Amino acid sequence: MRCTFWIFFTFLISYHTFANEISLKGKVQSNKGEVLPYCHITVGNCFGTISNSEGRFILYVPDSVLSDTLKASYMGFTGFSIPLNAIEDTNNIVITLTENRYLLDEINVYPISATDIIDSMIKYRYCNVDTGLIQLSFFLRESNKINGKYYRFAEGVFKIYRYGYRGDLIELGHARFIKKIGDQEVTEHFIGIADSCKFFLEGRPYDLFKIERMVHNFFNKERLKQHEFNIAGSTTVENEEAYIIEFDQKDRIRKQLYNGTIVITKQDFALVSMEYSYSPKGSKYIKSETPMLLRPYFTIKQINNSLHLKYSKKGNKWYPVYISDEYLFYYKLKVSTYKDEFTQCIKDELLVNMVDRNATFKINKNKVINEKFDFSGYEKDYNDGFWLKYNQISPEKELEQFIKTIP
Repeated sequence: MRCTFWIFFTFLISYHTFANEISLKGKVQSNKGEVLPYCHITVGNCFGTISNSEGRFILYVPDSVLSDTLKASYMGFTGFSIPLNAIEDTNNIVITLTENRYLLDEINVYPISATDIIDSMIKYRYCNVDTGLIQLSFFLRESNKINGKYYRFAEGVFKIYRYGYRGDLIELGHARFIKKIGDQEVTEHFIGIADSCKFFLEGRPYDLFKIERMVHNFFNKERLKQHEFNIAGSTTVENEEAYIIEFDQKDRIRKQLYNGTIVITKQDFALVSMEYSYSPKGSKYIKSETPMLLRPYFTIKQINNSLHLKYSKKGNKWYPVYISDEYLFYYKLKVSTYKDEFTQCIKDELLVNMVDRNATFKINKNKVINEKFDFSGYEKDYNDGFWLKYNQISPEKELEQFIKTIP
């Protein structure tokens, strides 16, 4: 994590434009008529979106994919598919999913342990991900809050060129600052200690993909010894059965570690999703991160770090579709003449909305960003027609619900 001192998801569209474009609009519901928010919807291997908090979605695709199939997947429900050319009204699509969840009970006995499943996931990781040349288009949102008020809020649309897990090149399409969230103004000025201690993170487009690439390193031998892992049940993800594994740091560990959930397929041991944050068991062991020379004046503590990864299957490979990384810091000034304290929350969220496995790489070197990229200096007035569709994205209300419901 490189620091420099000093969300969304109603509709997601690639920053490609199509000569002959078709809009697919509709809603997702359960067989009981209940709304299913944040359902993953795809067309073929390249186009996808997520339903909003009311279960509604819109997806723009070129007419060249009319022979492809529309699919929907939601954790705990049987998958849905229908050929596009069989849809009578593309502006009023109703997707109905049937619940299909199996919970662990007292009589279930698994012939394999949770740690054995994780070991197999690591062993077969490079069989389950694409190690060839691929191009991904993605939407990135960065939010930075101090005491609950926005200090920075930026969005960007990018392409990443990946040669398997050997390295990345990222090209910037568009970037912008958001100046108002609902009724709340986004301000870059805070009074007090916040003016001298607030900071933002550099290189986040690269860092988020590095976190995803190295996620198996989270389960090194030391961490496996420091955490308890248990099979909590089973579910279906994109028509594949998968284990639900829960973990938490062991009681005897005297340091801040993690708790969370992992979902791994039963057949191929592919990682489907993972989320974790600081475990409450270790909160009393959090240490100050204040530089030595500044300790007489103020205290800095990182009081939480949360990560959420989600994958989707295209063909026989699994690709990252959602990455969220959040840091929460606490600051307190010790000088007797002026006391101040505040919290800062830095959150980055990334959604992949196009995967091209047969891309002819035509990299625009003038648009390639370096590994210290941040949003400073990019447009604050965005009347560009490019953003018209993205302006429908809800920045805050649906974001929190999305994080809780995505499998």
